[in-house]
Amino acid sequence: QPLRRSASDSFADRTNGREMTDLNGAERLMSALRLVSTAEQRHAKAIARRLSMNARDLDALGSIVDRGSATTGDVGRQLDLTSGAVTGVIDRLMKRGFVERVSDPRDRRKVTVRAVAAMIAPVSELFRPIESGMAKLLARYSEQRIVSIAQFLEQAAELVLARAENLERGKAR
Repeated sequence: QPLRRSASDSFADRTNGREMTDLNGAERLMSALRLVSTAEQRHAKAIARRLSMNARDLDALGSIVDRGSATTGDVGRQLDLTSGAVTGVIDRLMKRGFVERVSDPRDRRKVTVRAVAAMIAPVSELFRPIESGMAKLLARYSEQRIVSIAQFLEQAAELVLARAENLERGKAR
């Protein structure tokens, strides 16, 4: 069983006993990124459990909601799922009423998936406390600083995704 951390654990506990002041800026930032990633995964799993679904299905639902609508191929590419796996995910979400398949009026062969608004509202409510907390946190920073942080995170995401793609292609570096 993995070690479960609580919000009350100190930063030093999460950095193998080193205090924040012992870390240089880059070390502190890298440690913070890992903590945010772990915390986000735990939060998503908790919401998925609350909804009686798995985390992958919640990720797919989030992808569809974020896009407004998506093809199964779009969802599969974003979440790195095979066509069979994404079909299973969409089927489960449809069965629960979270999404619906819609034929493209211009090309009936093309089908998109979109979220059912009435079913998404209660899901959104589960995210509201974290969104509110983040808004309060962001209020502490200037717009310029927020833009800088956003640019860093966007570039970091591109770097991580590029590395993942290299690993998937069998490249060591």
